[in-house]
Amino acid sequence: RWSQNRDWRAFALAFLELIWGRQLDMWRLVGTNSSGECRWSSPFEVYALTLPEDVEAMLVVTAIDWAQMQRLRLLLLALFAYRVDDDDVCRKLWDLTVCQW
Repeated sequence: RWSQNRDWRAFALAFLELIWGRQLDMWRLVGTNSSGECRWSSPFEVYALTLPEDVEAMLVVTAIDWAQMQRLRLLLLALFAYRVDDDDVCRKLWDLTVCQW
């Protein structure tokens, strides 16, 4: 579970880099096999349906420019879930691609 969630969080980081227009430090935020818990690593406790604080801050900064903020937030919540569901993430990505801009 940990490595699959780490991979999805790395995807989330790359996705946010495209939206935010700034490079982020993947090793510091997501971590590696040998690193301990990082800010974006999968939580050890089962449930916290929230985004990391710095992700929330990025959304606030880009909220004015992003017409589909609610769909983006749902996608990010799926990417940062305790147990990432691949099919759910793919559905939410699809929803972002077919929306009206």
